[in-house]
Amino acid sequence: MALFSEKTKFDQLKYNKNIEAIRAQRRKRILIAILIVAAIIAAYLLLSFYFRSHFYPRTVINEINCSWKNVSNSGETLRHGADGYVLTLYEREDQTDEITGDEIALEITPEAQLQELLDQQNGFDWIVHFFSPTEANFESTIVYDEGLLKDAMDGLNCLDEKNIIQPEAPKLSDYIEGEGYQIIDPVIGTVIKKDVLLANLQQAAGTMTTSLDLEETGCYDDPDYTEDFEELENLQDKLNAVVNVTITYEFGENQEVLNGTQLSQWLVIEDEPPEVEDEEVDSDEDAEEEENAEDAGSAQDEEGPYVSVDREKLQEYVDDLAEKYTTKWKEHTLVNHSGETVTVQGGNYGWNVDADSTLEELIGYLDAGEDYTGEVEFFQRAAQFDEPDYGSTYLEVDIAEQHFWYYRDGQLTLDSDLVSGNPNRGRSTPRGTYQIAYKARNQVLSGEGYSTPVSYWMPFVSGCGFHDASWRSSFGGSIYLYDGSHGCLNLPYSVAEELYGYIEGGEAVLIY
Repeated sequence: MALFSEKTKFDQLKYNKNIEAIRAQRRKRILIAILIVAAIIAAYLLLSFYFRSHFYPRTVINEINCSWKNVSNSGETLRHGADGYVLTLYEREDQTDEITGDEIALEITPEAQLQELLDQQNGFDWIVHFFSPTEANFESTIVYDEGLLKDAMDGLNCLDEKNIIQPEAPKLSDYIEGEGYQIIDPVIGTVIKKDVLLANLQQAAGTMTTSLDLEETGCYDDPDYTEDFEELENLQDKLNAVVNVTITYEFGENQEVLNGTQLSQWLVIEDEPPEVEDEEVDSDEDAEEEENAEDAGSAQDEEGPYVSVDREKLQEYVDDLAEKYTTKWKEHTLVNHSGETVTVQGGNYGWNVDADSTLEELIGYLDAGEDYTGEVEFFQRAAQFDEPDYGSTYLEVDIAEQHFWYYRDGQLTLDSDLVSGNPNRGRSTPRGTYQIAYKARNQVLSGEGYSTPVSYWMPFVSGCGFHDASWRSSFGGSIYLYDGSHGCLNLPYSVAEELYGYIEGGEAVLIY
């Protein structure tokens, strides 16, 4: 019993010691925590007190880092910043200019403003500014000479007359092959608005801003070309509507092309609509068509400018075509029955271009802006455009031999002696290249002192033609010199009948 009691006391003492150790350790931890908190509070309070006379961390004033500095140190730093101050001007055409602080006698006396900023700080807020920057700018501490600033501005390269690019309005290009007219962009230029530039320089110097973009700050005197563009686009559309037209005239294998290359040289631009000559109206239907045409024209050109093609130039162009391709009244060559080349002068056979109708149709295509491929208008057509224009179907008449040959598709189909007009009585058959006007049966040929019925009549010019002469018993030789016709070509009845069966109106007759 005594032993058990001793053991119990020992265990109790041991337990008490453990409890005391735990309590001591806890007191120690609490003391350490109190000391740490006290240290933090002390550090916080010390820094709060420190930042009553110093600027917060991450404080930038007039683009100068003033973190952790007091008014005196910050002022010195700002003054040093003014010593090396350079304002760089960024200009068009990738040019730059500079104005230094020395040029404008720039100085800084920032202490009063720095103290004012510092007084606005709450020292206890310093911890926030480790994460949030503070930026401040003030103008009153920066002093510069206004006169020197103006002098420095006047000395800038961008204001030197030899460097200034004057603005140019947009304009139309010359005609471009295959494209027409294009709008050339305007030249905006580099003319400076001096009053705006000066105001921006004052603002930059007053805040010690180190760069100034003249474009962004509106220092350039830019003209407004909006209205010019609208007018040019209107004119461009009207010009291109004409020069982009292609007129292709076909003359067999040959082509004559009228396009923008020529048309661009003949354009006429007027502020007022061109005068249209009044034409005589033949009927109510024509009057209605004319009125509709006028309405269509006025709807198309409600506003100027009015674009047209010089009518005289178009007339010259069409006249040149007519001269080139009209073969009527011109000489023709013939490889005759004996293989000789004969030149036949005069006559009314051949192509005859209708220049007036062609011109009017051409103007119509240009006004409508429509391309055209085809022929010109003709008063008279020939067999082909290639030489010879009478082709391979024609009649050859040799007055001296008193004989004719009829070729069809290049093959001799019929030939015969004949009797031509009597030259000794002033009734010679006209020489030249003609065409069969028509053919008719059972006609009466009449003139001064005669009236003769014929069965086959094939005229070619001025009452002269091929016909049967049943009253004659012989043909050819020299009969025409003493017993010739009044100008017609007399044929044996059977020959006239056969020729009548072959020949068609429009076929050529070459008489020499």
